[in-house]
This record gives sequence, structure tokens and C-alpha cells, in this order.
Amino acid sequence: MSTMFMYLFCFSLVLIASARVIRYSDGNFENDLVNDNSADNEDLIIKRYQLARDQKHGFIYDPEFYSNEIKQDTIYPLTDADFEKGSILSEHDIVGNDSILYSSEYFEGDIVEDLSERNAVLEGSNVWPKGRIPYVLSRKFSERDRAVIARAMATYHNSTCIKFEPRTNDDTDYIYIYPGLGCASLVGRVGRMQPVLLGRGCVYSGIVEHELMHATGFWHEQSRADRDSYVKINWDNIERGMEYNFAKLSLREITHLGEPYDYGSVMHYGSHAFAKGFGATISPLKDGVTIGQRRGLSATDITKINKLYKCNSRRFLKAHKKG
Repeated sequence: MSTMFMYLFCFSLVLIASARVIRYSDGNFENDLVNDNSADNEDLIIKRYQLARDQKHGFIYDPEFYSNEIKQDTIYPLTDADFEKGSILSEHDIVGNDSILYSSEYFEGDIVEDLSERNAVLEGSNVWPKGRIPYVLSRKFSERDRAVIARAMATYHNSTCIKFEPRTNDDTDYIYIYPGLGCASLVGRVGRMQPVLLGRGCVYSGIVEHELMHATGFWHEQSRADRDSYVKINWDNIERGMEYNFAKLSLREITHLGEPYDYGSVMHYGSHAFAKGFGATISPLKDGVTIGQRRGLSATDITKINKLYKCNSRRFLKAHKKG
């Protein structure tokens, strides 16, 4: 009996250890990774991203991580049919759950940190030349997802001089839209391949517009230098360890582009971002306003994009009106 008990005990330990972690080794990289046995996009690429994130490796800057994926995905850009389907999406596909943007995995919930810490809004090198943003779209997105992403891009095409175009062989700087871990992007043009991650729960038009506005060059609205005149941060209601997500950026780091604080910005946190309970973490100081809408770009969002990219002076502005 005792022998049988010890056998079962040891066998159980083996099962637990096997289920808990997997071992991944690639060249000089070796680490324990959680094996969560989730959906299709939890593949080798995602495991490499986890490894890169944990070791602060150059995931952002090293296209070799994605070379095989990107070579296949370059033949799957959005089509006219995707944009047509995107124009007739239902309300259910437009507004997503705001809470998906508040991940503890990323700075401010959905920003992939640039290891060089450059700021897109102030530095011309972080603005996409002529408002053209080359992209590669993962083939792993469903037909519905492609329509949602197309709708989000069309909003920029119709309202600004930003143009998302399929990447060509001449484009060394581009975004790679991939169903990764959560929703996340860098801020502005960083150089070479840079991710826009749209994982499970992220593919809604308003949320995609939010992530694309990060890639265009904008931080969250409540990060503004003057935010304390418009909102109150309720520090006691913030989940422990998440307080850093509510930092302000000074005017040495960003510019407000001469526009007023925008409670209605698609870039504004919701009232319960990173809340540890039921209390609000951000309270507007103005009565009768709501924050955290995820329907899409506000009028002020559009104005700021057009100012940053000097859209009114672009000869090709009319071409972007087509969507």
C-alpha cells in the first residue's frame, strides 16, 4: 500500500510540473514560460514575446522574431471587400469593453515601452513621414476582425491625412498588427518593425482606433501636464502596484498641440481604470461629463492628429477622403 501511495504521489508531482511550465530555448535565450494552453494565437511567436518582455530583449526592434510570420502575412493586406464590410458593422463590433485596456503587463495598460524612451509628440523622428503608416496584418485575424480593423483605419482615412498602406519592400519602418497578448502599441514611429497587438477582446473599432492613435503618436489624455485641473486621481482606490500608470508627462516630454483637455477623447482612461474595488480611480472635476468612451476618435482627437501631421497643408489630403 505504501509503495502504491508513493508511486501515485510521485506521478502527481510529475503531472503538476509538466502542466505548470514549458521549457523554451532559442540560441542564448532560455526561460520558464507559463503554459496556459489557450487559443491559437498562443504560439511560438507569443512565447517569444513573453520571453522578450521578461528579459527586456529587443522584441520591438528585432524583426527576425517575426521574419517567417511577416513573409507570409505580407500577402494578406486589407481588401476593398474588408473596408466594405467594415462600413456596415453592427454596434456590437464598434464599442468594446473598456477594461481590456488596463493590463498589468504594459505601461499605462496598453503601451509597449520604447527602450530608448523617446516621445513621439515632440520629436519629429517619431512622426510618420507624410502621414503614411505602412502595415502588415496577421493572417490569423478572422473575416470579422479584418472588417473591424478596416473600419478603424477608414476613420483615419476619412477624417485625417493619415494613410495606412500595405507594407512594400521599400518600407523599413512599419507596424505589424498581430493577435498578441492583450491590446498594446508603441507611441509614434520608433523604427523598423513595431507591434500593434490586438488580442482576444481587443478587436472592436473604438479600441483599434485607440491603439492606432498610440501608433500615430499620442499618449493617454489623462497623462497631460495639466490634467490635475480637470480630473482628480483617487490614489487610495488604485490597485496596489499600479499607481505608476497614472503618472503625468511634462511639457518637456509632450505637447498639447494647443487643444483643450478632452474628457471625450478615445485616449482617456475610464473612471475605474486599475481600480482595486468599486471606487473610481479618476473623477472628472467638471459635472455632467463621462470619460473612457470607446466608440471612436473624438472631434478633438481628429483635430490634434491633423495638427501634428499638418494635414491641412497636405496636397494629398483629398485622396484620404475616400476611406
